[in-house]
Amino acid sequence: MLRTLTAVATCALFLVGVASPALADSDADFLAAKIAYDRGDRLRLDTVAGRLGGYVLTPYIEYWQLKLKLDTASDEEIKGFLARWPETPLADRLRIDWLKALGKRAQWATFAAEYPPTSGEDVELTCYGLQYRRLRDVDGARVAAKPLWFTGQTTPDACEPLFAALIARGDLTTDDLRSRFRLATESGNVRLAQSLLIDLSPSERITAREFQRLESNPAQALAKSDFRLKQQSGRDLALYALERASRLDAAQARPAWEKLRSNLPAADRSYGNARIAYHAARQLNPQAMEWFRETDDSALNEVTRAWRVRAALRAGAWPDVLKAIDAMPSSEAQDPSWRYWRARAQQAGARHHQSNPD
Repeated sequence: MLRTLTAVATCALFLVGVASPALADSDADFLAAKIAYDRGDRLRLDTVAGRLGGYVLTPYIEYWQLKLKLDTASDEEIKGFLARWPETPLADRLRIDWLKALGKRAQWATFAAEYPPTSGEDVELTCYGLQYRRLRDVDGARVAAKPLWFTGQTTPDACEPLFAALIARGDLTTDDLRSRFRLATESGNVRLAQSLLIDLSPSERITAREFQRLESNPAQALAKSDFRLKQQSGRDLALYALERASRLDAAQARPAWEKLRSNLPAADRSYGNARIAYHAARQLNPQAMEWFRETDDSALNEVTRAWRVRAALRAGAWPDVLKAIDAMPSSEAQDPSWRYWRARAQQAGARHHQSNPD
C-alpha cells in the first residue's frame, strides 16, 4: 500500500505542476505519516500531520489519525470526517471500522443509526449486526446466525455470543460441531478443529493428548490404527489422521487407509475416500482418478468435485470427465469452463462410438 500511495502522491504533484522543494518535503512527510500509522505511533503521526495542512492527500492523514484512536474518538469526530469526505472509499472504510467499535462497546443506539453500511460488510460486522437484531428479534437473529457457524475459518469474537446462544438453546447440535470440525480439518485450521471436539462429553470428545500424539506423525498414527472405532469420536480421529497424513503424502497414506476403511460405516468410508483422492489429485498422483471412482457423489463438495474433473482430464478419461461434470449441481456445471470440458468429453465419446460400433 505504501508504494501505491507514493505513486498517488507523485501523480498529484505532477498534475498540479509542482516542482517546489516545499511540496517535495510534504510528499516525504506524507510517507513518514504512513510509516507512523503502520507502526501505530500516534504521537509521531500527529506531529507529521501538523506539517501537512492543505496537502492533496489530507483525507488519508485524517483517516489514519482516527483509525489509531477509534476506541476513544468521539462520535462528532467520526461524523465530521464522514461529512467532509462523503461517498469516498475512506468514508466507507471508516464507517465499517466505527460500526465494529460501536458493536464491541455495545453502543447500539449509535450503531443502529449507521447500520448497515452502503459498501457491504464482513463476517465480524455481520455478527455485530445480528447482536443488535437479537435485542428486538431473538428468533430471527438466531436463524440468521446459524449459517455463519459452518466455516472452516476462525470466526471473529463478535460471533461468539451468537454461537453460545445457539448452543445453549440446542440449535447447534453435536453433529453441527462435527460438521465444523471437518470443515476446519479440511481447511488445515488445526487449532480450530482441535478446539471444537475437546469440550464434548467424555464419550464423544477427542482429548488434547490424542490430538498431540497424532500430530507428531499422522501417517504413523494412521498405520497403527489405534482408534476407538466403535465410538464416533474414534472414527472422527481416524478421519482426522487420514486428512493430516494424506495432506502430506496421499500415496504414503493409502495402504493404511485401505486397511482401516473396512472397519468404518459407509458414510465415513466414502468421506475418507473423497479426501484421499482429493489430496492425490492436488499432488498430481496418477492414481487419483481411480481413487475418485471409489467415492460417493454425496461425499464431495465444490472443491473436490472440481479436482475430480481435473484428475480425469489429466488421465484422459473422458467418460469420467463427463460423469464428474454431470454430477455437479447445475449452478456449478454451468460454469463456462465445465461447459467447455463437458462438450469435449461428449465429442470424445462420439468419436469412440464411431470407431467402435456395436
